[in-house]
Amino acid sequence: MRFEDDAEHSTDEHQSGDGMPRPQMSARNPVKLRRRRLRQERRDLRTAMLIRQDKEIDKQMQAAAIERAKEFDPTVKVKYSIWRREYENPNSDSTLKLMRDQIIMAKVYANIAKAKNETGLYDSLMKHSRESQRAIGEASTDAELQPSALDRAKGMGHVLSIAKDRLYDCVTVARKLRAMLQSTEVNVNALKKKSAFLIQLAAKTVPKPLHCLPLQLSTDYYLQGYNKKGFPNKDKLEDPSLYHYAIFSDNVLATSVVVNSTVLHANEPGKHVFHIVTDKLNFAAMKMWFLVNPPARATIQVENVDDFRWLNSSYCPVLRQLESARMKEYYFKAHQASSLTAGSDNLKYRNPKYLSMLNHLRFYLPEVYPKLDKILFLDDDIVVQKDLTALWSVDLQGMVNGAVETCKESFHRFDKYLNFSNPKISQNFDPNACGWAFGMNIFDLKEWRKRDITGIYHHWQDMNEDRTLWKLGTLPPGLITFYKLTYPMDRSWHVLGLGYDPALNHTEIENAGVIHYNGNYKPWLDLAITKYKSYWSRYGKSVHACLVKQGFESFTSIGNSIMDFYAKAGALDNALDVFYCTRCRDSVSWNIIINGHLDQGASEEGLWLFMQGRVAGFEPNTATLVLVIQACRNLKATHQGLKIHGYIIQSGFWAITSVQNSLLCMYADIEMVFARKLFDEMCDRDVVSWSVMIGGCVQSKEAQEAFWLFREMVCKYGIKLDGHSIVSVLKACSDLGKLSIGRLVHGFVICRGFNYDVFVSNSLVDMYSKCNDADSAFKTFSEMPSRNTVSWNSLLSGFVSNEKHSEALMLFHSMRKAGIEADEVTLVNLLQTCKHFINPFQCRSIHSTIIRKGYEFNELVMNSLIDAYARSKWAHGIAIRKGLAAQVAIGTAILDMYSKCGAIEASMKAFDQISCKNIVSWSAMIAAYGMNGLAHEALALLGKMKMHDLKPNPVTVLSVLSACSHGGLVEEGISFFEEVVRDPGIELGLEHYSCMVDLLGRAGRLDSAMDLIKRMPEGLKASASAWGALLSAL
Repeated sequence: MRFEDDAEHSTDEHQSGDGMPRPQMSARNPVKLRRRRLRQERRDLRTAMLIRQDKEIDKQMQAAAIERAKEFDPTVKVKYSIWRREYENPNSDSTLKLMRDQIIMAKVYANIAKAKNETGLYDSLMKHSRESQRAIGEASTDAELQPSALDRAKGMGHVLSIAKDRLYDCVTVARKLRAMLQSTEVNVNALKKKSAFLIQLAAKTVPKPLHCLPLQLSTDYYLQGYNKKGFPNKDKLEDPSLYHYAIFSDNVLATSVVVNSTVLHANEPGKHVFHIVTDKLNFAAMKMWFLVNPPARATIQVENVDDFRWLNSSYCPVLRQLESARMKEYYFKAHQASSLTAGSDNLKYRNPKYLSMLNHLRFYLPEVYPKLDKILFLDDDIVVQKDLTALWSVDLQGMVNGAVETCKESFHRFDKYLNFSNPKISQNFDPNACGWAFGMNIFDLKEWRKRDITGIYHHWQDMNEDRTLWKLGTLPPGLITFYKLTYPMDRSWHVLGLGYDPALNHTEIENAGVIHYNGNYKPWLDLAITKYKSYWSRYGKSVHACLVKQGFESFTSIGNSIMDFYAKAGALDNALDVFYCTRCRDSVSWNIIINGHLDQGASEEGLWLFMQGRVAGFEPNTATLVLVIQACRNLKATHQGLKIHGYIIQSGFWAITSVQNSLLCMYADIEMVFARKLFDEMCDRDVVSWSVMIGGCVQSKEAQEAFWLFREMVCKYGIKLDGHSIVSVLKACSDLGKLSIGRLVHGFVICRGFNYDVFVSNSLVDMYSKCNDADSAFKTFSEMPSRNTVSWNSLLSGFVSNEKHSEALMLFHSMRKAGIEADEVTLVNLLQTCKHFINPFQCRSIHSTIIRKGYEFNELVMNSLIDAYARSKWAHGIAIRKGLAAQVAIGTAILDMYSKCGAIEASMKAFDQISCKNIVSWSAMIAAYGMNGLAHEALALLGKMKMHDLKPNPVTVLSVLSACSHGGLVEEGISFFEEVVRDPGIELGLEHYSCMVDLLGRAGRLDSAMDLIKRMPEGLKASASAWGALLSAL
């Protein structure tokens, strides 16, 4: 007690002015007690004030959040994307950033430790650095990190703390960091240049078939004497009243497609003249091709650019510059090993095309064609889709060049191509002037000569000898030369970007006069964008015909190229014809033809070809094996799949993860026991392997096993999740109704950042809906940053299944306001809701939507509509007016509706109107008779059904037994039951035995009913309905 008093009052001890302590006041002193009370009151007041301030701040924050929420428009799709900078979370991926920073600092301290002979510390730092790097792997977000990553970060932090205490020196650390930064920058720049070089190399390297074709053509040109032949209709070459085209190219196949597509769409092919200029190397091949394969009625001229003697270095600045030592050094230093990492020039400007005068010949059109007034210039990477003769009638309004402009907002304007830091450029041109495209240009040559356009071009080329005004190429000097002399044509004439942009508007492409594959992904390369390839390849059949005529098809390399072309275009019959015509088929031939069939969905034919190839000694590649396994999976060809599995083990493909995963997918569809065995044997299981197993368990109704696999995948092996595995687990939660587990998975989804994946969020909404938690489904839906039609349909279906019909209609109205189009799933869900409203107004409204959307002939939608109108004759009237009453699905729904209303005659009429009755229609009518007490008619209809060679199914059996039970036809019912019991093709269930017990019980045959219950097959146990039927008969 004394110690407590001393501690309590020690702060009240004072000293006198002379430093002597005053006597301590008694604990009972009223002054002391008053001071203590005042201090406590002040503390309480201060505490209350702080609490009040906190509450006020909270209220202000809530009010501000509410105001922001009011401004938030959830109907705008993708507007609030997580990728937008204004929605970046400053703390996002903090663990990943921390670990990367730690690795950097570990390398710094490791270098210092090594220099100071701190071997132990050096080894520890490098060990933790490697472990952290392994934990990070290829992760780009915290959600992708392994579960052990946080522990690694803590361990690294401890080691770095020790290193800092022992080694930290500000100057030394700064020097090391600076050196690392410089080294990293050098490495990044080198990798960028190597990447750019490889992209350019892949884009510009000529494929083997394209290389073989001109060689073969050139050989035949001289051997067969075509070098002495010429083209007909030479009188048309200088006729200005005709339609003249200029094509400058060294690619025979591409030029052929340009000419063929133009002639094919021309209204008057005989008036079209094609002036083709190529180089010396390809002149013989180009001429040979068009001599043997002249386009229908059109005129062709093929010239060699080297024959233009006037085009020399004394006249042409570009040619003079290309022959200069400086330019040769600039180009040919690219062959040195160091050139990929040296300099800052863009490697694309080292493309060999810039060394060819073919690329610059477009600036000399009046010199090449002195007697023509207008000419249409076409690049060799375009395809013509319309008659182009209208271009010659376009009034260029005194301009020289007619072209399509390419500028959009701030893109493709002059400042993108020209160096505006140079006063020669900035003083003469507008940086915001709109750019345009070469590829399809109509040139007025009369106006060209009048304005001396070639002289303007020469002037600026001379000024750019040191390449300070623009880089190499033809578009920058074209923009300068035709500045304020270019007439903008309608964009529909020329659609660009098919060589680099996979997101072009499909309608614009279809309606374009010319489509242009500008970019690296040319349509004749494997790099080509697949969905655009057909626009080019459709004109390749004429090329194939020409190759057949000349006997080139039988050559393996050319045959493979044609086969690949047809396979990718979906023309499998043509591909097979080429395959069988090829003399020597190699593994490439077999891979192309098998891949082509399997990739186009022709699984049976592809599998048969694979077996034929194996007999012929063909060795498949990994891609072919994966597709073959997929074919076995689609066809449920278990025996063939087992054979292929054996071949994979023997041939050494077993170690490839993609092949293992394909086998796993196949077995998961066939038998999960096999899949589990294969999964356990796999040494290298990736996220795909785990996702396949989890999905297979869910599909096989083994949801609990799916949960265990998911837990093992995440907790034990630390596999980085993907959306598919999460969706499978959520499906398992839905199947089992495990809402609690679903909530845990939802929390996991949020922690790992998958809630921004619309695919996963849709599954969460569906899971909550099927687990009867519509409120959580709506909350999840509301928090989605972006939504698609599936998102809205999932929530709508959840409202319907949870009998929240008013909310479903309100959601539909919100969906329409958001601009989301209703599909058949939306309409079917809404019609399910409409059944619960007495007033048919809502149903009529949905009906009008069905008509507007064109779903009147969709069986699923019309069945739902009829079901929604089930209490009136509107349904039948709609079906008759639309001509749908004869359709089996809709007719069956109508007769079922009438039978439930007791209108059996109307049911019979509806049944008779069905043109092609199936087992469902007959069963529905038999059930209708039984439901309305017409047991004899039901049995008679059963006899008619058998006369139509239709065998009863379990639904039919139940309908007949029910009719006999309610109609008192005991003997007939017993006879029919014994007949179906003997039929192994009909599987009877508990409901059939319960119905039979009811029939016997109604007839007073309780002993027989009891005996039937005892004789029920193994696996079936009498339910409450069977015992209830028996007890009700007592």
